[in-house]
Amino acid sequence: MLGLKRSDTLEVSKFGTVTGTWSADNLLDISNIVEKPCAELAAKDFQVPNEESFLTMFGMYVLDSKLFGILDDLIKHDIRESNGLIGLTSALQILQKQQGIRGTVMSGERLAIGTPEDFVTTNNKLMSRYLNG
Repeated sequence: MLGLKRSDTLEVSKFGTVTGTWSADNLLDISNIVEKPCAELAAKDFQVPNEESFLTMFGMYVLDSKLFGILDDLIKHDIRESNGLIGLTSALQILQKQQGIRGTVMSGERLAIGTPEDFVTTNNKLMSRYLNG
């Protein structure tokens, strides 16, 4: 299960993005996943029916343990994403093809920690909230 957030065109290139179809239980049956698509690719291939926004990964996951075996294979075979990293998105793509993945839209604020700069910014934001009540 992937936590998802509605994102606009300006944000879509910053996050893993999914497409799929809504099921009767209000969960998204994910049919494709991509890491940080450009706006053009997102508009072409990652529109979800009946959604005005794109659905991007929120950073909350309930993962099948098979995912860790997939990550292990990616590491052993040194299979990397276009950014040179061994990524969770690549493993999620494989798992989705093997058994399917579902998603649900989350509410709340997304705090980025994907880069050292993001990590510092997020920590500063959280510390400021803590200090200022």
